[in-house]
Amino acid sequence: DNLKQEGLLEDSVIVIYGDHEGVHKYYETELPDNNRELPFIIHAPGLEGVEIDKSGGQVDMMPTLLYLLGIDQSEYAHTVMGRNLFNNHTGSSMYSTGEIIYADGVKQLEKALYISDITIRSNYYKKHQQQKTN
Repeated sequence: DNLKQEGLLEDSVIVIYGDHEGVHKYYETELPDNNRELPFIIHAPGLEGVEIDKSGGQVDMMPTLLYLLGIDQSEYAHTVMGRNLFNNHTGSSMYSTGEIIYADGVKQLEKALYISDITIRSNYYKKHQQQKTN
């Protein structure tokens, strides 16, 4: 209501997403399958209501939002591992246990996990930032 009263609602993109507890040793027995499904709600001016039922992850949020903001994929494709959830792929996600759900892109997920691991282990972003400032 405050955004509307301040005249900001029509210039705002509002994103709400759910979260669940992290993976632990009781994960399989204490977290039912239906609790693995989380909402990802986007409100934006001119965006019609639609429900998309596909598997995805937090890595998919940025490409999805950039798509909605009209940013061309070529501007960010080389910097993200996620996918735009509005594309026609059926969706897939990988749990930290290595389990792959809706494996329409198994090879891409395995590659993404490998790249993510290398990125973290090499401290890539810190090194990249240092190169930019030099």
